Amino acid sequence: MSCFCYLAEITEDPTSTLSFECLRTESGEDYVGRVNYSLSGIPCQKWGDNSPHKHGYNDITWFADYAANANAIIQDVVNFCRNPIVLSSSDARPWCYTTSKDIKYAYCDIPRCKSKYVYAREISAIVVYLLSKICRKMLSSWRRSLK
Repeated sequence: MSCFCYLAEITEDPTSTLSFECLRTESGEDYVGRVNYSLSGIPCQKWGDNSPHKHGYNDITWFADYAANANAIIQDVVNFCRNPIVLSSSDARPWCYTTSKDIKYAYCDIPRCKSKYVYAREISAIVVYLLSKICRKMLSSWRRSLK
């Protein structure tokens, strides 16, 4: 138990330092980076706005931001490129509605991540962090039961 509970010393959330500025998957469904312009350089429209283009992408649960943070709201997505998943379906890669009245939406230029191993290492760090949170709760509960 002492070896496992040593994890309780880990206090920094690894998700706060992850780099999300590249596509980890081909479709980029999990992309939560900050690119906010199209391939041609047109700024993206905010997802919470319906101007200049009206749209129905207003459910935060369709966005990877919600998977990363269950308290996220649509305004948190701001005008970042995304590939929302609606009814188990998504587009080929991240895109956005543009601020150009002439071009409704466009794909974004986001590079692919160089290494799958980096992603695996980040996942491992997250697992260890979550285990440490569980361990701290267990230790706290155990200490209270001793009083």
